[in-house]
Amino acid sequence: IRLEGTGRNLNLNVRSTYPVSYKTFRLSQPNRYVIDFYGGVLDSTSLNINHPEMGDIRMGQFSLAPAITRVVIPTTLDIGVTPPVNTTGQNFNFALNLPKVGTATKYVQEKVLNYDIGVNNKNGKNTSSVVLYFSGPVQYEWRRLTEGQNRFIVDLKRVVFHENKVSKSVSGNLVERVRISQYAASPVPITRLVFDLKDCVAVNVGSGINDNCLVINISDQIIDPNMTAVRGEGATVGVPFMRGTGKTICIDPGHGGSDSGCLSHAYGHMEKNVTLDVCLKLANILRQRGWTVILTRETDRDVTYAGSSNTEELDARAQVGNRNNTDIFVSVHCNAAANTAAEGTSLHVYKRGDRVLAQSIHPSLLNATGRMDRGIQQDRFYVLVHTNMPAVLVETAFLTNSNEAKLLGTEEYRLRIAQGLADGICKYGDQYLRK
Repeated sequence: IRLEGTGRNLNLNVRSTYPVSYKTFRLSQPNRYVIDFYGGVLDSTSLNINHPEMGDIRMGQFSLAPAITRVVIPTTLDIGVTPPVNTTGQNFNFALNLPKVGTATKYVQEKVLNYDIGVNNKNGKNTSSVVLYFSGPVQYEWRRLTEGQNRFIVDLKRVVFHENKVSKSVSGNLVERVRISQYAASPVPITRLVFDLKDCVAVNVGSGINDNCLVINISDQIIDPNMTAVRGEGATVGVPFMRGTGKTICIDPGHGGSDSGCLSHAYGHMEKNVTLDVCLKLANILRQRGWTVILTRETDRDVTYAGSSNTEELDARAQVGNRNNTDIFVSVHCNAAANTAAEGTSLHVYKRGDRVLAQSIHPSLLNATGRMDRGIQQDRFYVLVHTNMPAVLVETAFLTNSNEAKLLGTEEYRLRIAQGLADGICKYGDQYLRK
């Protein structure tokens, strides 16, 4: 896949090694143009092309059974897309027409920063803090510099700072000054915070009161610059977590927010809503059975932000489990196929340890769904590859099958799925996770 041409008229060229066919449709909130290539299998996890105005054009493996490769073109700018006449072949050119300069608002993935440089030791004599507020969840990177002067730098991705450079002196014995500026404007806006520290003291960056808030705490704990971490990353979509003595699980409700997942045209059910309800029920059951439960999302939202790339979104989900060092990771989805007769329940694994978890869940899940057994399949799904713990991706049933979509739309059936998953997870926990 490549973007060709310059100016306002571009061509998105997609090539395959063997003939494939495609279908297109549009999604909203945010607006995007979707191309599904049937019979296409990627040789990598995903591919992204960044355009400074329209944002990221994303290509990813939507499914492997059947094989569907999906391309998503952001059209918030009211971009015109003209598909090729031939719907089957090996070489496809999609014409992209951008509106004239000045006739459309810039593609808004950016978050606006408001700040409270309240570095006034309000948490006590020897602790200072800065609270940042955004118009949506954001990602950040931080790094520490200790040569010459102690500095702590936080870069806020896709964040716009509308003021001129701010530099504020701070009273106390921890921070000399805080500086905020628009470090980069394009192709991706980056706002930078620099803390000029008076010594090599501990700094903690974490989520605030909600998903749109970031808190940076500075304490008077002196640390060894040769023994401390010098860089890291995270997102304001935080998961409050205190590990207990029991078993821990990260539950990932598939899709959400700007990504509705697959859709039942017969009943109007969206995958993101079905998976969230199943996972909330599953979380309640497991908590009652003594598990510590973390969810990648508990509402209808993106884990990163609307318009993020597929890789960013999936990585954020995997990192929720990794950061909290959970024992297992379970991602719940609904399946879809061009053939509306396709049906059944499947579990997907990648790592060696994944299969044991899947084998524990398999019997009770099948008994709960009562659908055709599509087996345990090995697939290179992102959340399976990039999680550090045993992980399973569950395809509960097909939303494109009218019978299964009808079942998935009922409260009783979703509870049955949650109970079946819980029974299998507890079986695995009792056998392999005894403390």
